[in-house]
Amino acid sequence: MSNHAFFSGLVYDELDNLLETVTIGNESFYIVDDYGFKRHIESREVDEKIFHLFTDQIDGNEEYLANAAANMTGKTDLFSMAMFKNQLLNIDKEIDSMLKQAPPPGLAEFLGMSGFKVNIDLHGNITHVNMPAVADGSDE
Repeated sequence: MSNHAFFSGLVYDELDNLLETVTIGNESFYIVDDYGFKRHIESREVDEKIFHLFTDQIDGNEEYLANAAANMTGKTDLFSMAMFKNQLLNIDKEIDSMLKQAPPPGLAEFLGMSGFKVNIDLHGNITHVNMPAVADGSDE
């Protein structure tokens, strides 16, 4: 159960209309307009799929990402490295924990300004993702 839509402001329908969100009881929904019929799609279902877009890129790169996180934070000791790697290996538990909380302030604005956007169909399936690319630093 999720009482907020984590990616509110970043989810669109197939016609590129920004989806509204609504909370009914303790559950949050994205609302897709199906020619006048308002379909309510559980936000948790959609949000989990969006998180998996990110986590699928982590799979198999945990060692590299743990080293990068350690270097970025300046915590390159063995204990910190193990902690970073363990968090990456157990990312599904982290996602569940994040979905139980409200998104950090400014997250949607930051992702939106960077060009991140997700389109879903009437059933909550992701049909298109605009995910900004990260420059690799090489010259072409």
